[in-house]
Amino acid sequence: MDIRGYRVANDAETPEALRKDGLVLMHAEAPDPDIQEFLDRTNPPMQKQQQSMEILMWAFKAFKRELSETELGSWKEHKRRS
Repeated sequence: MDIRGYRVANDAETPEALRKDGLVLMHAEAPDPDIQEFLDRTNPPMQKQQQSMEILMWAFKAFKRELSETELGSWKEHKRRS
């Protein structure tokens, strides 16, 4: 992970429990314009591919009987999104 585009949050933004555990909260900065243009251009096809993969993985799990009754009942939602 490239953390050059992140900044460390100030103490007011970091919950006390995280600070006590020694964890650091970081915020992502906006990407450079050329990177943002690339993301805007490639995001729609990637989302479509992810939706297709989601229903495929759901079907594999259903076939292998790895889904709960609630998850099995979500097939209509998966079909609607695909």
